[in-house]
Amino acid sequence: MRLADARSWPAAVGFGAVLAIALLLPLFGVGVPAYMHDWTWPPDPAGLREQLLQGWEPWVDDGLGHPNPYPSALPHFVVLALLAGAVPARVLLGVLLLATFVTAFAGASSFTRRVFGLGIPSLACGALYAAAPLTLTKLVAGHLSYLQAYAAFPFFALALREAHGSLRWSALGALAVGVTAVQPQFFGYEVVYALGAIVTGSATPRALRNIALLALPLMLPTLIGPTLNARGEHGVLAHQHAVIAWEQEQSAPPLDALLGLGYFTRYVDRLAPPYALSALALVPLLALAAAAQRLRDSRDARALLVCAAAGWLLVVGLNGPLALPARWAFLNVAPLSVFRELFDAMVLYWFPLCVLAAMALARLPRTAAALAVVAVAGTLAVPWSRYASYFVAAPDAATLRSVSALAQRDARTRGDSAAGRVVWWPALQPLGVPDHAQGGSDPLARTPLDGFSPLYEYQPEGRFGTAVAFARAGRWDEAAPIFGWLGVRYLVTRDGIVSFASGSPRRTMEPRAPLRAIGRTGAFTVYRVDAVRALATVEPPVRGDDLLLTPFTASLVDGTPQPGRVVAAFPYVWRNPAVADCGNAAVIADGATLADRGGAWIMAAPFDGGERCTWHAASALRSEGSRLFVAAGSADAVREPTPLPRVPLAEPRTIEESPGHWQIRITAPRDALLVVRTSYDARWRARIDGHDAGPPRAWNGFAAWPIAAGAHDVDVRYGGGAVTFALVIALMGLIANVALAVWPHGAVLTYRFHR
Repeated sequence: MRLADARSWPAAVGFGAVLAIALLLPLFGVGVPAYMHDWTWPPDPAGLREQLLQGWEPWVDDGLGHPNPYPSALPHFVVLALLAGAVPARVLLGVLLLATFVTAFAGASSFTRRVFGLGIPSLACGALYAAAPLTLTKLVAGHLSYLQAYAAFPFFALALREAHGSLRWSALGALAVGVTAVQPQFFGYEVVYALGAIVTGSATPRALRNIALLALPLMLPTLIGPTLNARGEHGVLAHQHAVIAWEQEQSAPPLDALLGLGYFTRYVDRLAPPYALSALALVPLLALAAAAQRLRDSRDARALLVCAAAGWLLVVGLNGPLALPARWAFLNVAPLSVFRELFDAMVLYWFPLCVLAAMALARLPRTAAALAVVAVAGTLAVPWSRYASYFVAAPDAATLRSVSALAQRDARTRGDSAAGRVVWWPALQPLGVPDHAQGGSDPLARTPLDGFSPLYEYQPEGRFGTAVAFARAGRWDEAAPIFGWLGVRYLVTRDGIVSFASGSPRRTMEPRAPLRAIGRTGAFTVYRVDAVRALATVEPPVRGDDLLLTPFTASLVDGTPQPGRVVAAFPYVWRNPAVADCGNAAVIADGATLADRGGAWIMAAPFDGGERCTWHAASALRSEGSRLFVAAGSADAVREPTPLPRVPLAEPRTIEESPGHWQIRITAPRDALLVVRTSYDARWRARIDGHDAGPPRAWNGFAAWPIAAGAHDVDVRYGGGAVTFALVIALMGLIANVALAVWPHGAVLTYRFHR
């Protein structure tokens, strides 16, 4: 039965739905999963809406904000966001996951049915593809965008085979590319698959060209986000330090990779008894048998075999035959950091394996085929039935509303209606419950507190990182003024949640003076931060503390601080205040090494202490010998920062803030600076009373503009025009490709490409 025959779809979708429900039932029983790896599905409508819509914004509010490196024009994010207020977050998550797994099943089974004419074995292919160890690993890790890209990949492979003379298939292939673009590394995997298909004659360059031309508009946000918008400083093109040590950990053992295993966290392996997963060896054995039988007479089989070999080589990485060129590439080509999680390439291995194994099943006697299916299904059923033990449930929306009510009541009592921020404590990722082996991202990271926007950063840096590090050490008298400087009005703690930032569960110090508890509900306690700066203020026009430092170059090979090495400090950002305080370019090295490689003065702090970064003479550091220091950079002369103003000149009458847009009404008592507490970027633009105020100046890391005495209406926007342009083009391309895919004459250009 062919894909063009509509009768093939009900079977694929029906079987896929049944399988998807069976696979996801353990997760549905948890609620909204939380505190595990990268799970960040917010349980509240406001937080969920903000997370889903951030792909459509040039600026995102992580931390103090930064340009968006991951824009996306895919409409289902908007649909889910619009439903977030009416449909519980748990239900929306279930719908998204069900659709993802059904699509994965339908794609793999349809490829097998259309290309090789298989019936029942094609359903086995779809089931094996959807229930792979890879998909369970990614589900536990919370990599939902990867699962969506994984689900669309078989449709790209099928369209590539058919798009030589079909406009409809070209459009379908472009749509598949557009979906896989939610995970940028899939663009590389599609190139690898396409090259293998073209070399073996399974596809033509013309088919690839047709798909590429129609997919290019859909890819624009993915291309522009990390380049023109984030400029390589955030997201997939951000330089990865100590990458070789990381890639070695990511590289799968060769034999494990043959079974579809090998992710460094070993989520699947932990759920199965020892050696129980060895039955998965049936899958590559069946695939090899099918390839041996069809290698000579089927270009499609040859393409699948080449793709599987390429996928295995990529997954084993530094443990395989390509170790030397891979090591050189990661050391010298920074953009390859997009492929830093080598296990992600498993799709290139597992998809062809599923198809080839289904071909072998079709040739086996029924009894032997049934036994093989039962053996593999039974093996996978064990981890799939037990994976819910990794999760705990996120707080429900009703509980969060009661927490918000505490802040609302406090603000009303004090007559304080100013906008501000909230920190959900502990702000030390990863978080979790003490009896679990590991933690994960904070599900409340994007949850506002009665209009107070969350201040969240997975790896806090700068002043926020300094405040978090001080608070972690119980130095709340030093942390509170920094929180207040950043506009944090409330801090909320949770009982039973600990930080795994040091690698093992660790309780953080409860807030104390000068923070003041204003109320408690359930497991939550809300604290008020006094002496808080508003999110926009009028400040004296003094120089900020932005220092012109020459950064140190960190080793790309070493990740552990030792004498004689200069390593990136970011993995140790939670250890002491200096690592965060010295900034995101901070390094760790011994005093003598820093003195030899830097200027006459070095901004540094002892690694083994709790001090902040201060100036040290290079000669003094050299005398410290092998003692380790955190260093922000060096300079030939010292320039001490200007002391921060104790109080602002004025605060706004009203302020409204959304990602990339501020509306402010404020009265300046004299000529001064309007300071907006968002990260400085030269593309911010302000209009004061309708007049263009031009680009900002940096003031203590914030964006600021000169402002005259008097009352003013100010409109501040981030100028991410490239992202807006890309999103519009992508949306138009999406509509055009959907129209071409359903157009009755889209398949008129048919060309029988014999295999």
